[in-house]
Amino acid sequence: MNSALRRVLGPTAALGALAAAVAVAAPNAAATITSLDISPGLSFGSSTSYGVGCTYTISVTAKPNTSISLFDQNTDNNPPAGYWTNFSPLGIVTDATGKGSTTWYPAWKGLHTITAQEFGSDQPFTITATAGTGTKLGPACIVSA
Repeated sequence: MNSALRRVLGPTAALGALAAAVAVAAPNAAATITSLDISPGLSFGSSTSYGVGCTYTISVTAKPNTSISLFDQNTDNNPPAGYWTNFSPLGIVTDATGKGSTTWYPAWKGLHTITAQEFGSDQPFTITATAGTGTKLGPACIVSA
């Protein structure tokens, strides 16, 4: 390689190696929550599996020992209303495997936007569910629109 080319490529290669090292060493800026699910359990309906008056398990996966808050927003209202009290317990702390769960009590018919967010994070993880009228029959729930 001639000396002029070596003078140009040397600093360029060093800059490229430095950028790669910084990218590898940079902390992960992504949210720690990787999944949020609602289990319908023994709940059945023609248009939805979730009913007011019944309970459902919400499972979250995140980094181990992560404190997570939950919020249930009624997006059918204008203006929208939201509730923290539709969960028991109100928040989740994931275990050593990164799993955690809570019980969800849908309080109204219609669309629910459920948001999970790590305390101190500005990156929410959101899912939606529609609830109908639930009739509890032992461990099961029959849902009608």
